[in-house]
Amino acid sequence: MNYAAERPLLHLRLVAHKPADAAQLMTLAQPLGAEALSLSVSASGNLKDGGNVNFLANDLKPTHPLKPLAVGQTIFNAVGDGCSFETALQLDFGSGRDDMQDILEKLSKETADSIDVQATFDKPEKGNA
Repeated sequence: MNYAAERPLLHLRLVAHKPADAAQLMTLAQPLGAEALSLSVSASGNLKDGGNVNFLANDLKPTHPLKPLAVGQTIFNAVGDGCSFETALQLDFGSGRDDMQDILEKLSKETADSIDVQATFDKPEKGNA
């Protein structure tokens, strides 16, 4: 997060590997004021009663009528142990957002260790090296 002091934030990606953590992603993202949000959910594994299932939804709006988080949770519950589950919420900040260091540090403290926070920053502004 050292770049946040000198570079505009372009994208932030929050990644959860359990449905309980995935349910928190929208709450974590809300105060950040991103210009656009997109959600990707994947869940797969061998079903308890036989057979296997693979679900993948990429770059949907979080409010999509398919309800990808609910589908992923259902598959997670049906598969049980050995389920591969991942939810990623992508926050896009257009041409970049400055002065995000304090906000990102607060987010890092509030985020469970099981949620990965990945940030993409622009080049330093002119005059900053």
